[in-house]
Amino acid sequence: MRKLLLPPVFLFASIVLMLALHFLFPVARVLSFPWTLIGALLMAASLALGLAGAMAIKRHKTTIRPFEVSSHLVRSGVFGFSRNPIYVDMIALLIGLAVLLGSLSPFAVCIAFALVLHYRFVLMEEGMLAERFGAEWRDYSGHVRRWI
Repeated sequence: MRKLLLPPVFLFASIVLMLALHFLFPVARVLSFPWTLIGALLMAASLALGLAGAMAIKRHKTTIRPFEVSSHLVRSGVFGFSRNPIYVDMIALLIGLAVLLGSLSPFAVCIAFALVLHYRFVLMEEGMLAERFGAEWRDYSGHVRRWI
């Protein structure tokens, strides 16, 4: 059951929850048009980041799925700036949606989602990478930030 709840499932659930909170419990309007359009720009940029990360993984012929052993430590492209660019992409997508919606309550979901990613996926994945790649991982993780 644990393996069925992959990051895209949490992402989709977060989007649904953010929309529900915005329309049912907006708490306070913090941004208004045209400032909310910044959210659309952030969402577009985040999708480009995620696509670049996915393409880098595909180019190195390793897995993108959590819980699977990587065959290669991807260090180039967007992975040269962040050890988790696809997760950064997902968080930025949610922040962009929260800005686009303009109310306060969806921002709480962004924080909760980031915590889920960190504790449910990132720490486990980093442990697997450290075990698999040893000194190469230690060198990489010592030079490239976990997030941004």
